[in-house]
Amino acid sequence: MPDSTPYAPFREVKERTFENGSIVSLSCHVPRMIEWLKANANSAGYVNLTLSRRKEEDKYGNTHYVKLYVSKSRQDAQPTRTETPAATQETDDNIPF
Repeated sequence: MPDSTPYAPFREVKERTFENGSIVSLSCHVPRMIEWLKANANSAGYVNLTLSRRKEEDKYGNTHYVKLYVSKSRQDAQPTRTETPAATQETDDNIPF
């Protein structure tokens, strides 16, 4: 069965290595990310994500990718969204960021 878990809409997910370790930096378009988070939140309002290393760096230099984590029990219970929702105009968001 193909993997239908949606990828988070990050523009960049790059690891930067330093003398004392490394960090993974993420870049996203805020309105698109908010819509994606709302569409993929569980019944308690949480979104679980996994950060994974790519086999090879892509042509844009991305070294990692981020996907929605869906437990096996949740995957069996309901299908996941496979597309990012179209942006909608909402004025009464209570988002803390």
